[in-house]
Amino acid sequence: QEAVNVLPESEKWAVESCHIPDNVDFVIAQAIRNGIAVAASNGSYDEATGIATSGYQLCSATTELQFDNLITGANQSPGEAEDQSSYRSKLAGILGVLVMVQSLCTLYEIQEGAIEVALDNKSAAEQSAGDWLLRPRQRDYDMLLDIRSCLQELPIQVNF
Repeated sequence: QEAVNVLPESEKWAVESCHIPDNVDFVIAQAIRNGIAVAASNGSYDEATGIATSGYQLCSATTELQFDNLITGANQSPGEAEDQSSYRSKLAGILGVLVMVQSLCTLYEIQEGAIEVALDNKSAAEQSAGDWLLRPRQRDYDMLLDIRSCLQELPIQVNF
């Protein structure tokens, strides 16, 4: 859990519920450095409760997909009930992945590499990776701004 401990408090919500098996953080850090890391995230929204949540996984592309070979996590999308949506939860999943990757880059002093992030929402990927100006009044501006800032700060390539 050292990867979570190195994060600033303001980012810990994105990885609030994560599972990092022993030595898997090192394996995934090496995969990031070698450009063979992969991640997937998804989100959902419950209209009855107004709660949006997401889940994500990170692993090496060369590792057999088993629970003890993955970093897994979940989070609850921040904001008021009226801000929540399925789309926002998908953005929260992207942030979960990026925050975890940033912590691994910091912890293991990664200066180059790559990760591929799989999503089931083309718009979330395009808006996240875009370089056009965001409008402060647009829906989910805060989440998109955080994602884009995180992408700029990462020392590695992120492909959606």
